[in-house]
Amino acid sequence: MANGKTHEVVGMAAGSGVALFRARNQPLADQLVEGVGGAIGGYLGGKMPDVLEPAIHAWHRNFCHSWTVGALVAGGVAALGRWEKDCRERAADFRRRRLAADVQPLMAFFYWLAELFWNLAAGFLAGLGAGYVSHLVLDASTPRGLPLLVR
Repeated sequence: MANGKTHEVVGMAAGSGVALFRARNQPLADQLVEGVGGAIGGYLGGKMPDVLEPAIHAWHRNFCHSWTVGALVAGGVAALGRWEKDCRERAADFRRRRLAADVQPLMAFFYWLAELFWNLAAGFLAGLGAGYVSHLVLDASTPRGLPLLVR
């Protein structure tokens, strides 16, 4: 049976894997940053069902641990393309600003931080949902399984 540590590790792996897959057409450096963002999102997503419904008793799995929510989250991850595109466009805009010939070094540093933030955000979005779904998949493989909607 999966414990909190397992949910964290599997969530990070799922989050980074999904983020890397979704960033496969980006430059390598951006792929790596999005992969890190995905791992962060996956870590948090892997913990989220138990944050929303704490494991205070053996039958704690209810709505947030249901197949229905899992399907909604998986569908949400698939539909994130517009948000990811927006994050990537913002990162590219800050990269252009950073690489401009007349930019001051301090401003270049701040533009680089903004670029990094938006690339991390693109990966984070994909990783969060993937981590959440990974938690549900692990819990579904236990004897008590998951409810369809609620217990």
